[in-house]
Amino acid sequence: MKGTALLLMFSLLVYAMAGCLDGFVDSDGDGLKDDSDNCPDIANSDQINYDDDTMGNECDLDDDNDGIEDLLDLCDYGERGWVSANSTDFDSDGCQDSGEDTDDDNDGVSDTEDAFPLDGNETTDTDGDGVGDNSDAFPSDVNETTDTDGDGVGDNSDAFPLDERESSDFDGDGIGDNADTDDDNDGVSDYEDRFPLDFSEWSDFDDDGIGDNADTDDDNDGVQDDNDWFVLGDGGVTIHFTKFQIWSNGNYDSSGAGAYPDVYVYLGISNCEGSMTYNDDYGWYTDVSYMEDWWTYSWNIYDNLEYICISITIYDEDPLAFDQILDFVPGDRNAIDHAFDLTSGVLSDSGEGIFTQSFDNRGENSLSILVEYEITRFAIED
Repeated sequence: MKGTALLLMFSLLVYAMAGCLDGFVDSDGDGLKDDSDNCPDIANSDQINYDDDTMGNECDLDDDNDGIEDLLDLCDYGERGWVSANSTDFDSDGCQDSGEDTDDDNDGVSDTEDAFPLDGNETTDTDGDGVGDNSDAFPSDVNETTDTDGDGVGDNSDAFPLDERESSDFDGDGIGDNADTDDDNDGVSDYEDRFPLDFSEWSDFDDDGIGDNADTDDDNDGVQDDNDWFVLGDGGVTIHFTKFQIWSNGNYDSSGAGAYPDVYVYLGISNCEGSMTYNDDYGWYTDVSYMEDWWTYSWNIYDNLEYICISITIYDEDPLAFDQILDFVPGDRNAIDHAFDLTSGVLSDSGEGIFTQSFDNRGENSLSILVEYEITRFAIED
């Protein structure tokens, strides 16, 4: 047995020496002469050479000759005749983008489904604004992509994109709405303004959500403001006596207590349907022949009334006898009654806000006088 082995070894030695002697060198022992072997140091008797360069596949580190070594090449037997570069192989994976790579940015999403096939950080663009959802601060808003100050308002809509405390300036005065105490610049503080973002409105008397300037029924009583006696709720009327003068030849104060009458006015008011209610403050003025701005009296009136009636009588107070009526009305009457239509919104047919009367009965009889007065309306504040 040993003899056989020694004989075999001797034969191989002789064969090798013979090869050297005749110029046949086969370093890798694959039966191919080194100078014709495309991998002389690595046995590859099949001589496969995918890229047709000088090295066979067994010893070629880049089998398809695209510039990416096989260990990193996902397509190591891929397209030939090209070199991997940013323009041809974006993700440098050894697969040519135009023909064999179905995921050019190697982000795990197919190019056909990837809104950004050359951006490994982005795959979708929900709002279609050209900015990937991962980078878009507002992925569902086509008008916004960034929020520089991080206040939740996009820079395009943010009047103060570098100030996290402000985002809007409704009145355009350069002061952010958070700091601005009058956002609509109407002269009414936001704290008192029922409509802080409407420069044309600031109050809502009847709380119906319509500003008083636009509201045609500010107190919501069913009567339009143009015909409403009291536009803002209940109100009242005031009678102001502006002038009083007696007839110089009159026979006054027959009780002998003075030369001139002790004047007081007896006023009554009603809804023109029931009994009259009279004032209990008579406003005495003692021994007078002439007065200006001599007395004022007011009543509150509910806005749901349609009419009011007012009665005016003037007396000379006499503690020793019946009080005499001073005749200030020409003719056979010595007192006056007024009826006012509250649904008209005015005090007289002229449309003015004040009703003025003057009665001059001097000289008609021994107890005649001149009286002037005016009636105005007023609103009752809540």
